[in-house]
Amino acid sequence: MKSNKKPFYKQWWAVTIAFIFVFFVGYIFGSAASSSDDSNDEASVASSSKSSSKSTTDDKSSGKNNAKKTLTVSYKNYEISSEKTFKPNYTNNSWAGGSVSVDSITLYKTAKAYNYDSANDGKFTIQGFMQIHYVIKTKADVSVYPTQGTYIYSNGEQHGADSTESWDGDISKNVTKQGTVTVPVEKISSVNSVRVKFDASGQDFSDDSLDHDFDFTITLS
Repeated sequence: MKSNKKPFYKQWWAVTIAFIFVFFVGYIFGSAASSSDDSNDEASVASSSKSSSKSTTDDKSSGKNNAKKTLTVSYKNYEISSEKTFKPNYTNNSWAGGSVSVDSITLYKTAKAYNYDSANDGKFTIQGFMQIHYVIKTKADVSVYPTQGTYIYSNGEQHGADSTESWDGDISKNVTKQGTVTVPVEKISSVNSVRVKFDASGQDFSDDSLDHDFDFTITLS
C-alpha cells in the first residue's frame, strides 16, 4: 500500500528551519563585512592623519630652513643675500685723547637693489652696506664722532654715516667704548678699501691738544 506521507524536506517545519538558517548565515556574513569596512575606514583615516601631520612638520621645517637674513638700518629692514667679514686689526694712536681701533668690517650684499633715503645726500639706489666695528679707548674726557664721519670707497663713492647709531660722542677718561657704523654702498662688487674721516676733541675746550681730525684708509683683504 502506497504511503501518502510527504518527504521531510516538504514538511512546513523543514522549510521554516531552512529559512531561519539562511537568514542567520546571511546576517553573520553581513556583520563581518561591515566590521571589515569600518576597520579599513579607521586605518585610512589614521594613515591620512599621519600623512597630514608629517606634511605639516615638513612645511614648518622647510619654512625654518628658508628663513632669510635681514639687516636693520634706520628702522628699515633690508634682505641680505650674502656677507663677507674682514679683520683689519687697525689701530690709530695719533690722538692725544686715546686710541681708535677697527677690528672688523663686514660687507653686506642685499638680495635686490633698494632705494635708500640718505639724510645728507638725498635718495639713491644701493646694493648693500658696509658695517665697521670700532673700539675706542680714552686717555682724557673727550668727544669723538665716527657715527658722524665721512666714508669714501675705492670705487669713488662718498657717503655719510647717517643711520641711527649713536654710541659715540662724549666719552669719559679711561673708558673703552665700542660700536658699529653702518654705511650704504651703491656698487658693492667694486669696493676694495675705505677711507675714514671724522673729528675728535676734548670736553675741556681750552685744551687744543685734544682736537684731532682722523683720516685713515683701510684695505679690505
